[in-house]
Amino acid sequence: MLIQQGNRTLNKMYMEILQEIEKQAISREKPNSIEFINLTKRNDYKYNGYFKDYASEVISKKPRIDILKLGIEFSQPLPQRLTQLHSYILKENRDSLNFYIKRVYLELSNKSFNSSDKLLQEVVFEKVKENNEEKLEVKFNMLISNGYQTYEIDTDYDEELKGELPQPLNKEILDGKLWTWSKIPLPLKQDINSDGTVNNQDIVWMVTENYLIQNSGEVLTPKFFISNNFKDPFSLIKEVAIESIVFIRKNDNTNFFKRNIDVVGTFDIILNLTKQVALSISGVLSGSEN
Repeated sequence: MLIQQGNRTLNKMYMEILQEIEKQAISREKPNSIEFINLTKRNDYKYNGYFKDYASEVISKKPRIDILKLGIEFSQPLPQRLTQLHSYILKENRDSLNFYIKRVYLELSNKSFNSSDKLLQEVVFEKVKENNEEKLEVKFNMLISNGYQTYEIDTDYDEELKGELPQPLNKEILDGKLWTWSKIPLPLKQDINSDGTVNNQDIVWMVTENYLIQNSGEVLTPKFFISNNFKDPFSLIKEVAIESIVFIRKNDNTNFFKRNIDVVGTFDIILNLTKQVALSISGVLSGSEN
């Protein structure tokens, strides 16, 4: 069930002429879940980021959609109106082990004419009994897929047993702009080298770039926040967005993803929902909510 949606048009990073259409929605596909969806639609794609050597691998003149899904699942069904969530918990006086978060996940993916890449990260809370007492056990899962191959990341990797991993790399030189990059080794649970063992050679690299941009597509600097006289935080939020780019590379520096994932996200719909919840809470405090 789609309960709220919105959109914003932004120029691509570095002031390109072509525009990106960013659409957002909050969905209730399950009665116990809330899912935030952010779509970035492009008629074609040209990569202009930091890793210039990767550009030819991802350029495309075909339409593509990059998708961000951020979701949360609870142990029990939620009220139909999200603005009633706080009063639902308070009035029912829920025990933390009866009403709790079961799963939080972040999924990044793309859809284009010949690829469907996906990166999924999730935190799962499971109820377990220990010494006749119930408690919540936390597990972190991560997987990657290029539409043909799917691998699980070993989030409990033991370097003493399987060997030391390469050191991650990240941006160290300050250039006055609000952006960053990183290269992080991800150990896999599968023997992708087919050598009969799973060790520190069975890895891929997650290469990321994150940019804080304004609606024009220009990368922001701290001066933007100082020189612009914003009347309130809401006005500021309407002017900025985040661009996140993800490559998954093999250990030989070839692309595991068929393309890359390049999502432009804003806070618009979350801002609108926050305002609604705040008004609802105000109604509860004043005794005006039914």
